[in-house]
Amino acid sequence: AACEVFCIDEESLGNDENSDFHNDSAWKPNKYRLSVVPDVIELASALSHLHNRKLFQTRILSRRNLQHESSGRSTILVCLQASDSQELKYVPGDHVGIHPGNQEELVERMMERMVELPAFNDTICMETVFETQTEQSESSELVLFTLS
Repeated sequence: AACEVFCIDEESLGNDENSDFHNDSAWKPNKYRLSVVPDVIELASALSHLHNRKLFQTRILSRRNLQHESSGRSTILVCLQASDSQELKYVPGDHVGIHPGNQEELVERMMERMVELPAFNDTICMETVFETQTEQSESSELVLFTLS
């Protein structure tokens, strides 16, 4: 429907690399590289900075959908392990954002595709080469991270 609205036909959606609609996000060593960052950055503070929100690391003890199975809505009761934190004070009805950790299987599959793997607990930064530049630049949209 969107293609019809913007008068885009199937021929202009070509799969060639010069197409305006071509998405070249495949990992290529000459386009991306990982570099080790000497300063260790805590994941929670890096994500807090990225999302401009105060974040807390905790574990989910339980979750339950409060809506009926046939309902199109989703209201989830989440019980978190608070570990006596005075900062984690929520009452029923408060909204929280939950950022799950990466699934170990997905991380392993990603690591199988990577060239020149850094040490497991090294903090790394992904750098991207853009066609209009000759230097590599840090991707400001991503957080520095470890592979662990």
